[in-house]
Amino acid sequence: MSTEKYTKLNLQSRKMNEHNDCVVISIALVTGWSYKKAHKFCEERGRKKRHGANGRGILKSLTHHGFKVEKVYYRRESKALGKPLLTPAKLKDKFERGRYAVFIGGHMFAYINKEVHDWTSGGKHQIKTVYKITKIRK
Repeated sequence: MSTEKYTKLNLQSRKMNEHNDCVVISIALVTGWSYKKAHKFCEERGRKKRHGANGRGILKSLTHHGFKVEKVYYRRESKALGKPLLTPAKLKDKFERGRYAVFIGGHMFAYINKEVHDWTSGGKHQIKTVYKITKIRK
């Protein structure tokens, strides 16, 4: 089940004839930007229309635009420590309120204030990496 915010951004994506834009939608959600602003931001960092993008690279470039990007979960570390693997359904148990960008394989989605904003909501996909996104106050 996807959220209303995700659904609205997905509709904007379709109006722009977009596809493979999970990074764009996630960036819009974690920053609070419009779909068009996030789309332009990703395009300026090498994303081509209707193609996937280097989500981690684009995400890290947010540090130059007033955001702190901090890795808070990495699957290999958890696996090595014998901790249970994380899935979208278990995010609520692990993370507090806040804005997070989550990676599952070649897919990225937003997790905001204990809510998964994506089609993977409630799924059993194994999460690889989670980044906490914080707006830096000036």
